[in-house]
Amino acid sequence: MGTTRSNDFPTTEGAYQRERRGRSDIYVTKIDREGKPMVYSTLLGESDEDAHAVAVDREGDVYVAGLSLSASYPGFVSHSAGEVVTKLRADGRAVLFPVTIGGRIAAMATDTAGSEYFCGAAGAGHLAVTPGAFQPVAGGSSAGFAGKLNSTGQFVYASYLGGASSGSDQAQSISVDGQGNAYVAGSAFSPDFSTKKGAFQENFGATMCSNLPCSRGFAAKINP
Repeated sequence: MGTTRSNDFPTTEGAYQRERRGRSDIYVTKIDREGKPMVYSTLLGESDEDAHAVAVDREGDVYVAGLSLSASYPGFVSHSAGEVVTKLRADGRAVLFPVTIGGRIAAMATDTAGSEYFCGAAGAGHLAVTPGAFQPVAGGSSAGFAGKLNSTGQFVYASYLGGASSGSDQAQSISVDGQGNAYVAGSAFSPDFSTKKGAFQENFGATMCSNLPCSRGFAAKINP
């Protein structure tokens, strides 16, 4: 998975999209377990697209997160709407659904039911937050976020994840266990980043390090 500006990027017979349509397109290439022939290779794009993250479920379907500036890209909402997650069928011949998330996705994971989990960072008001989210608004100009889609592309949850004074909190990695709990790790710049009582480190500590704002790593567990 990545981004290409090549006119002759290799694609395979029957692939969803074989020709580059814009200044840059996303590509998804599957290589066999021995790293030899391409099982498939396809492009995804209409005008100006950039790929950021990828995950594969147990059926071989592929989830690709990327930014599109094209109004004709599947799932496009607006130029400021942010990231689109596209689910590509396991044979690389069809798009099953696109979903606009918002912000920028840094990492994705899947579970055994085919649900897709994602995390990243988003500006205030840019994330497609779900009703009942544990943090419905960004604490500052931006915050980390985490979310889950079911196998048909419906939101299970999507929430900001940061402190009340957030300006740069970022969720950077995500994984999921067999019970559907999501584990998110990232960087916190907010001194009031939310922690649980009894956590390994409850307090942020010093806020300035060598005349620059300090950051701290964080790890969070989100139930299904």
